[in-house]
Amino acid sequence: MPKVFLVGDSVRMGYDRYVRDHFSGQAEVYYPADNCRFAQYVLRHFHEWVEKECDPKTVNVVHWNAGLWDTGRLFEDEPLTPLDAYVEMLRRVSQRIRVVCPGARQIFATSTPVVEAQYAQPERFFRYNADIVRYNQAACALMETLGVAVNDLHAVASRLPGSAWSDATHLYTETGTRALGEAVCAAIRAALGT
Repeated sequence: MPKVFLVGDSVRMGYDRYVRDHFSGQAEVYYPADNCRFAQYVLRHFHEWVEKECDPKTVNVVHWNAGLWDTGRLFEDEPLTPLDAYVEMLRRVSQRIRVVCPGARQIFATSTPVVEAQYAQPERFFRYNADIVRYNQAACALMETLGVAVNDLHAVASRLPGSAWSDATHLYTETGTRALGEAVCAAIRAALGT
């Protein structure tokens, strides 16, 4: 049975069980209990997450994302991860996936938009959709050069009504979970050729 590994921040934590349930009896779907946070955190922990769940050499697909933490602004400062550093971290994560899971096809998922007006303390922590778009564009350009498929979850989420968000960042509603979950399932099916 094919093996799929999901990596991503708390947005991923909203659809991971949906994807696992969807592939029940067709593929084994694994993911860390951890919120995978920002790109450098993924680079540091990816091998541990996979090794804890399954044999990395048997993984067929890795669907991964990092970006929302990287674009976060604390105390009105610049994004946590500068754009050039973000791109370099993504390049290294992609390479790390190739080393740890040599037989896996990669799918990179773009970061979803946020509801800027719902941030409770914007002077302490905030995300701008313009930053998210800019980081997604840079990530997509990199993935094209690396030959990594892109799952545009940003476009999927952008088409959803405001009621799909459970807060400023997450889509933990039935509508949001289904929309993102189906998009992830479709990308995985394409990678598996099923």
